[in-house]
Amino acid sequence: QGGDSLPWFAAHTAECYALPRFLPPEDWQDFMDYLLGSRTPDALLIAGSRFLYDLLPRIARDYPTMARLDLLFNTEGHVAKHLEHRAHLTGALCENGNVLSWLRNEAGWPEAALRCIPSGVDTTHHSPGPRPAALAAELGIGPQDIVVGWSGRLSEEKSPETFVELAARCADLTGVHFVMTGGGPMAERVAARVAKLPPGIRFHN
Repeated sequence: QGGDSLPWFAAHTAECYALPRFLPPEDWQDFMDYLLGSRTPDALLIAGSRFLYDLLPRIARDYPTMARLDLLFNTEGHVAKHLEHRAHLTGALCENGNVLSWLRNEAGWPEAALRCIPSGVDTTHHSPGPRPAALAAELGIGPQDIVVGWSGRLSEEKSPETFVELAARCADLTGVHFVMTGGGPMAERVAARVAKLPPGIRFHN
């Protein structure tokens, strides 16, 4: 729901399997059994897959030496599944202090089983380039105008409506544009809210 990331994974590995695209759900478990049995990986990383959460008891039984790690981005949504299958995991990863605190306290993980890997952007590699002239002209953005952007999954825990409210409060500022991109369960609600605002904010799904 937050966009298609498959091309990124496909660029890094020849073995990239998007199960919903080539198998009916009743065959997913057999295919996972085949993958795990034939590849015998040292580690399994779960990032929000309810399907894999529910396979954890079997995986822990059949592959007791495999590292089984859960990656959590926030304390909403998948935390219930994390707690349900906590006994079948060997550790957890996160990207911010709020989730790290939750893993320590609510989930009861020992410090040695946790790793916090902060998100960040390498600005030496990803430095801003010239503003795309054609796109700026299409959106009515001038060379000296300020563009405030929001890109991500449109869901409750991301609070996209806060950005929309910020844009609404800045509607009287000249030379300032608000641009949103993304998809998710709140996409229609956000698009409907943006449609009622002045043209200084745009939503692209």
